[in-house]
Amino acid sequence: MKSILLHINDDAGQEARLLVACELARAHQGHVACVQATPYYAFIMGDPLGGMYPMVDLYDKLARDREAHKSEVSARLMREQ
Repeated sequence: MKSILLHINDDAGQEARLLVACELARAHQGHVACVQATPYYAFIMGDPLGGMYPMVDLYDKLARDREAHKSEVSARLMREQ
């Protein structure tokens, strides 16, 4: 095992996933790559009649939050090397 794909998300399981991925990478001289996946529906609001509307303000906030979290995890992984 040389490459580990780690799902990063600011949730309760993030710390455990990160620790396990780092330990596995160390044990097998591997590499940790991260992916942030957000479902499309997180940015869309629907109405009872079937209309869908993009939530631009929400998208911008989520994008900023995700970028901040990505930076935190990247810095953490750099310290783990």
